[in-house]
Amino acid sequence: MKNFTTALVASALIFGSSLAMSEEEPEMEISANVALANNYLFYGASQTADNGAGSGGEAISGGFDLALPFEILGGQWYVGTWASNVEWGSSDTASIELDFYGGIAGDSIGSTGVSWDVGAWAYTYPDNHDSGGTEDFDYIEYYINLGYTFDSMPLSPSLSVGVYFSDEYFGTTDQSFHVPVGLEFSLPYDLTAYGSYGYFTIDNTAAIDDYSYYSFGIAKTVLGVDLDLSWTGATDDCRAVQGTNCGGTVFSIAKSF
Repeated sequence: MKNFTTALVASALIFGSSLAMSEEEPEMEISANVALANNYLFYGASQTADNGAGSGGEAISGGFDLALPFEILGGQWYVGTWASNVEWGSSDTASIELDFYGGIAGDSIGSTGVSWDVGAWAYTYPDNHDSGGTEDFDYIEYYINLGYTFDSMPLSPSLSVGVYFSDEYFGTTDQSFHVPVGLEFSLPYDLTAYGSYGYFTIDNTAAIDDYSYYSFGIAKTVLGVDLDLSWTGATDDCRAVQGTNCGGTVFSIAKSF
């Protein structure tokens, strides 16, 4: 999901998926995306920092989404897949993250105007192992996201909040909770400014088991290409929990088809 900070990926790994609905019967739609960034941040932590040896490395990612022609409770079903390179260091030689996800999303709960998205995200690392032998880091995370856009206010601010849960974080028996909150503004010249705050905690026996992260960014689409520049910070405990460097400045270029 995971989820680096671009307008394209953040909407799916931090704010949740958002599928436009209409009054007509839903139709099957296929879309694709590809992105290049100088770092891949997941919950504020770098996934390309070579075990914390650097501030982060380049990430090439891409995915496919399929909106299914099935509607329930005013929402539409969707499935998708997403992949990126990862670099965790010499002891964990996973080089690919391959994700699969699916759920149902709607643009309004009744007449409230509150958008919603409920689903599950499976993280897999096909070639992962450590120096002691094969180790399974694969796990599933369940999520629910809510959003609301204040159209009558200046800059049309959009507020979103989500809850993510896993009972097998990174292939362990530890339970994890992640709560992201996001705020987005529509600026002149077709610019989008956004900020987010996230809280992550994991239920294990470690002395440090939670941290917070926050980000600010600006995005713009130029000739069909999404440009995104953001800065992410995190509390000191992020490295202790995630085992890698956290935060940094990320610039990404993305294209949807």
